[in-house]
Amino acid sequence: MMSGNTSPRPGTGISCSGGLSPGYWVQPQHSPNWATAGGVFPQFNGSVVTCTTNLNKVVFTDISNQGTILQNVFTGWTPAGYVGNVSMWWVINAPNDAKFGGPGGVGQLLRHLSCAWLNAGYFQGTSAQYPMTKAQVVDIWVQLSKTGVYCPSSLKCTKPWTAADVISYIENMYDVNAPVDNLCKK
Repeated sequence: MMSGNTSPRPGTGISCSGGLSPGYWVQPQHSPNWATAGGVFPQFNGSVVTCTTNLNKVVFTDISNQGTILQNVFTGWTPAGYVGNVSMWWVINAPNDAKFGGPGGVGQLLRHLSCAWLNAGYFQGTSAQYPMTKAQVVDIWVQLSKTGVYCPSSLKCTKPWTAADVISYIENMYDVNAPVDNLCKK
């Protein structure tokens, strides 16, 4: 239903970008791109580096300033077990966290919607555009959280998308699919 947005636009000079993956958005060296996308990268207690082990791995309490708050973008979601606000960065980094419901919980959906939201803000140039707007990404969240399915407001769907369908759609668009590195405190 939305694949038309990813089709080439011959003669316009505009290409379509499938966006950047979760592994790209969590890496500290890409933090300046959050501002371009309309988001704020979090700040940490101390330095964060890529590491090869799970020892000294970054945990939620290592974030001193959450940056873009997940609940401010995807309203109606209430964090279970977190004290205060939850960073959009945290759900991208740790979507299977038990407080997001563990594997199979809402974390994977919020992770990919967060990346889609950042990509929608980042790819708004004259040479590359993302196939969805931030408003459309938020609408997907609103519909899924209220009804469990998604159908674009302008359409009447015979087979609306589930959360798994939305995740698959977003995942399969990523142009740059970077692995999510282990991030550790230095």
